[in-house]
Amino acid sequence: MSQHPDLEVAIRYHEAVARGATGEELASFFHEEAVQQEFPDILFPDGVRRDLPAVLRAAERGRTRPGRFEGALGEPLVVDGAGRP
Repeated sequence: MSQHPDLEVAIRYHEAVARGATGEELASFFHEEAVQQEFPDILFPDGVRRDLPAVLRAAERGRTRPGRFEGALGEPLVVDGAGRP
């Protein structure tokens, strides 16, 4: 059974995001006119829409700002600046 030709790219993208990729590394996965639509969640109750420069700025902020979130069961979850619990 053959894999979809974009599967490897999708896996590399998710690995890059998981390790906190920013800048050119992260930008290499996007078209320069890409728009990210983030649906409402606990961090952005109204959702958010970002162009590529805003995506890259958000990735940088995510690396430098530790956060505190609630897990699925309501328990506190502290996340370091690289997005790791």
